[in-house]
Amino acid sequence: ADFSVGHAYSTMCAYNATDSFPMCASPLLAQRIRGDWGFKGFIVSDCDAVDDMVTGHKSEPDAAHAAAAAVKAGTDLDCGTTYDALPQAVKDGLISEAEVDTALERLMVARIRMGLIDGSPYDAIPAGDLNAPEHRRLALRAAQEAIVLLKNGGALPLAGVKKIAVIGPNADLLQSVEGNYTGSPPDPSLPLPALRDAFGADNVLYAAGAPLTDNMRMPVPESYLKPAADS
Repeated sequence: ADFSVGHAYSTMCAYNATDSFPMCASPLLAQRIRGDWGFKGFIVSDCDAVDDMVTGHKSEPDAAHAAAAAVKAGTDLDCGTTYDALPQAVKDGLISEAEVDTALERLMVARIRMGLIDGSPYDAIPAGDLNAPEHRRLALRAAQEAIVLLKNGGALPLAGVKKIAVIGPNADLLQSVEGNYTGSPPDPSLPLPALRDAFGADNVLYAAGAPLTDNMRMPVPESYLKPAADS
C-alpha cells in the first residue's frame, strides 16, 4: 500500500494486537506507516481502542500509561476519553509535553487544511444541495458499478421464484445498513422492503430470527405483531 497514491491524510489504528502490541501502540505506526510509506497525516484510534489497552489487552495498567503509550507510538487522536489522562501522564513523566505537541501539531494542521479554523469553500454550500437529485444519481451509479456478484451455482440473480424466505435481523434493521460513524440517511433502502417491491409482498416471507448479539436492544420484529381480529 502507498498512501501517496490516494493522498490519504488520516488513518485509523484498530482494536487488535499484532506481534503482541495493541495496534494503537504498535511500532508499525512509526516504522511502516510514517517511515516506509511516508505518511504525513494524522492517526486516530478506533473508538475506545486506547482504553482497550487497559480493559481488554491489559497491556497498560491505567489510562495515563495507555494514553502515553499511544501518543508516543503515533496515535495522534483518541476516539474516546482516555486522552483526558494525558496531563497526568506528563506529570508522572510517562510522556513529555514535546511528544504531545507533535500529535497536537498534526491535528491542528489537519483542522486548518479542512477549513475548521479559518473557514473553507465548503462553508458556502447551501443546505439545499444536500441530497440533491444529481448527487443521488451519482451515489446510485457508484453503488451499481461497485457491485460484485460471486459465483453461486445459479441461485442468483433471483428469477422465476414463487416464494422467497428472508431470515435474519439484518434484512429489516436500519442500523445494519448504516453501520457505525454515520449520519441519518433521508430515504434508506432496506433489503426486506426492496424484495417485497420487486417480487410482491405476498411472495416474501420474513422471520427476524436471533438478535445480532446477546443483550442488544432491537426493534420488535414485524413477525411478532399481528393485527387485531376485528381490524
